[in-house]
Amino acid sequence: MSGEAGKRPNAHSPGGGAGDQKGGMRMKVLVCCLLLSIASLVYAAEELVWTAVDIPGLEFTGDAILNYGLWFHGDFGWLNAGRQLWTTHDAGRSWTLSLTAPDKHQFYDSYFVNSLEGWVVVWPRSLFHTEDGGISWEEAEVQLTEASGEHIGAGLTRVYFRDSLNGLGAFAIAGGFYPAWLGGIIARTEDGGKHWTKLTDGPLFPRLTGFGNAVWIDGPLESGYYSSDFGNTIRPIPILGDDQAVFASPLYGWTVDADYVGEEFGPCRRWDVLKTTNRGNEWAARVFSRTTCVQSSIRDICLMSEEMGAILWYSRSEEEELSLLYVTYNGGISWLSYHVPVEPDYYKISCNRQRRELWMFPFPYSLGEGGTLFYTSIDIVAEVRIPNRLFTTWALIKEARKEH
Repeated sequence: MSGEAGKRPNAHSPGGGAGDQKGGMRMKVLVCCLLLSIASLVYAAEELVWTAVDIPGLEFTGDAILNYGLWFHGDFGWLNAGRQLWTTHDAGRSWTLSLTAPDKHQFYDSYFVNSLEGWVVVWPRSLFHTEDGGISWEEAEVQLTEASGEHIGAGLTRVYFRDSLNGLGAFAIAGGFYPAWLGGIIARTEDGGKHWTKLTDGPLFPRLTGFGNAVWIDGPLESGYYSSDFGNTIRPIPILGDDQAVFASPLYGWTVDADYVGEEFGPCRRWDVLKTTNRGNEWAARVFSRTTCVQSSIRDICLMSEEMGAILWYSRSEEEELSLLYVTYNGGISWLSYHVPVEPDYYKISCNRQRRELWMFPFPYSLGEGGTLFYTSIDIVAEVRIPNRLFTTWALIKEARKEH
């Protein structure tokens, strides 16, 4: 793209002649092409340097409703593998098996407020708590009641804690011989997770994302909810996507949206990453877009900051199976593409914001015992790889106009 943009049109003909007309036409074509591709300008880049971290005893369980994941607070991190919780105190260079789920149980969620204090959810009514970074754990039974004090028969599935005492949680109501999910509840605790009071009905198995008192609640294929005052008021907001809304600040976030192109349920789909700058009230701006007619999807997204983020892309055709990592350093105006060091479709990504490191961790539905994590630094000066003038579409348009 940069080579084409740098060519001068034919400027040797007299004003008003055929040369000017051809030059003007070339500029119009350039402008049109830039406007068509404004959503995602993608450039190939030198490959990232990845480091592998082997965890010999890592074993995933394959239940889709569990909130698997890898998270960091600087040098401290934790990995929820379903029936195992692993912790690191050296930014992921080594890992320790910190907690194993009781027999026939699984970890539905996990959350740490800092490098020492955290909670792990065990369905239906147990909550493990640590105050020493996972060295020791205390188990407590969870109680859920109405505001009147009446007991509610529901199980805890997700948590977010603002501090040691105050948290928000999502509960699921199950019924039948083989549990059928009948509904969801959002509740709040003021004693560190032992007792919870219902606030409102909510989605099943949502993800809770918070910054202090600001909390987003999003569930698969449903509208989301937002509270600016830690649950005192909860209102619906149009979070799009399938359980993939991430936030870098109380104002700024991304979500994934996919639409069929042409025939409904046909082979062609357009995948978009949309952004919000007003707490999720609107998701109008598109920072990434790709249309394809082969099996493909955005596997995961993560944000380092409002300027820096990453997308893990997967596609499979008759000729090849491919995973690519797209990274932006300017809020999605342009993207660099990289190959990943793992088999396609088997991994997800996580951002360590303090260290500016991107991690890839095993995707549990495809792997059993054992696992390898990979990390790389993406805290680079992007201008070294792509000239500044290519970072904005409008700069290219103005450059073309100057040459006429």
